[in-house]
Amino acid sequence: MKSTDRTKRARFVGLFFLTFFLFVALSVRLVKLQYHQHDKFLDIASGQHKGWIEINALRGAIYDRNGVNLASSMALPSVAVNPKKIVDPEKTAYLLSIAMGRKKSDVARLLKVPSTFVWVERKADPARAERVKKLKLPGVLVIEEPTGKRFYPQKGLACHVLGYTGIDDQGLEGVEASYDLVLRGKAGHLCAEMDQSGRILPEGQVEFVPPVPGRDIYLTIDQTVQFIAQRELEETVKKYNAAGGTVLVYEPKTGDILALASYPGFDPSDPSTYSMNRIRNRAVCDSYEPGSTFKVILAAAALDSGKVTVKDEFYSGKSLEVGGYSLRNADDGLYSPTGYETVEGIITYSFNTGAATVGLRIGTKVLSSYVEKFGFGRLTGLDLSGETEGILTPGKYWKPINLATISYGQGIAVTPIQMVQAFGAIANEGTMMKPRLVRKIMDSNGKSLRDVQPQVVSQVLNPETSHHMLKILENVCKNGTGKKANIPGYPVGGKTGTANMVVNGAYASDRYIASFVGMVPADDPRLVMLIKIDEPKGVIWGGAVEGKW
Repeated sequence: MKSTDRTKRARFVGLFFLTFFLFVALSVRLVKLQYHQHDKFLDIASGQHKGWIEINALRGAIYDRNGVNLASSMALPSVAVNPKKIVDPEKTAYLLSIAMGRKKSDVARLLKVPSTFVWVERKADPARAERVKKLKLPGVLVIEEPTGKRFYPQKGLACHVLGYTGIDDQGLEGVEASYDLVLRGKAGHLCAEMDQSGRILPEGQVEFVPPVPGRDIYLTIDQTVQFIAQRELEETVKKYNAAGGTVLVYEPKTGDILALASYPGFDPSDPSTYSMNRIRNRAVCDSYEPGSTFKVILAAAALDSGKVTVKDEFYSGKSLEVGGYSLRNADDGLYSPTGYETVEGIITYSFNTGAATVGLRIGTKVLSSYVEKFGFGRLTGLDLSGETEGILTPGKYWKPINLATISYGQGIAVTPIQMVQAFGAIANEGTMMKPRLVRKIMDSNGKSLRDVQPQVVSQVLNPETSHHMLKILENVCKNGTGKKANIPGYPVGGKTGTANMVVNGAYASDRYIASFVGMVPADDPRLVMLIKIDEPKGVIWGGAVEGKW
């Protein structure tokens, strides 16, 4: 009997502890599910009976300085209603049916749905949607839904400025990339309770947040100037069977870029069919040795520093020995008849030996400081991706031969945008401006959100030096290497340049870059223009490679 009692008691205790452990385990599991994983399962449940539709925002447009459309996105209007906000269902159904070409009974049925959001027609005919919009009916919405396709009405015009977008309507190059966050806007959404078939529940909750369209951007580019620049650049490159070229048209007083052209170009609406060589923006990405155009920087530094006067004469003979190297003029047969020239004569006739002599006179400290003042060796801050700094060895590492060759534009690499900015400072009484590509940003309703003001970088030269340099540059086009740029009765200033290309760290004897940087009118420049032709065939000199500029 006692043995039986003990057995029953043992079974009871075992059952008790088993039940207790099961209760504890179940409690722990419930706590884990209902407390620690509450949000997880709530999201799963919500996802099973709530639908989320993202409504993309319309990407902002890009215009030239005069409001000419250069890039835009197409949207199709969708019509929706909030039945709970409709004041007169009968009248609303009647007017909507006429405007949209639908049966009144079909529209009336949608208006009776007990919900706060009902689609009437998605991506409707624009003319119908416009009629609906003009009715201004309470509870009726017209929502612009982007097609996801970017359009460039002017095709390849200013393609290297605009850039292009990807399959998700995101900016990948050019202004499209630099101002992507401004252009893309903010997506909206529709969140509603739905049945298992994805239909909105009549009595379910509906949340609608409309998309916010992207901002519109107005550039400094002038469509007409850009068109002419691209046309003439293409003709010049083809005329000389060149590898490519660049043109920049710049306002020295504001820093505005009126035209930026690179050739070859591409169609931004279909960039995948082009190589990166064509898409590359040569004006900001390519560094090159400027050659004799850089003598202008030397002359400005020499005169402004007071180390040289306009009357001083310098050796400009056939050759010059510096540090064991023999320096010659670009054409070995070209040298000063007297053997000596002023700074004006050296620039006008482009004597390498004369420029080297001037450089050796003023010294490394002076020249390197002015080269840096003019912005070489650093970014201009232009609103385009891929800008390079060029190549500038710090002055403390210059040897006499470096000082001599940099004086006439060899041993230094610059970008086209750096050159127009530097010449712009000379044209603007010594005041350097930051290059400006965007003038203003506006919302979709035409309200100005941001005006980009001209920005002074620094005072590089004294105004008197600037005036001296303008006279010298005008003489270059009247009597010197830039005669082909001269316009009778109209003052033009500028400087030609020819430089060997550097290939794999060495100068290529048969590959050149011909360039010209000019300004008009020479006495008070309104425009600075750079023309750079890569690897022209037959004629290589910057003063000889010409187009109908």
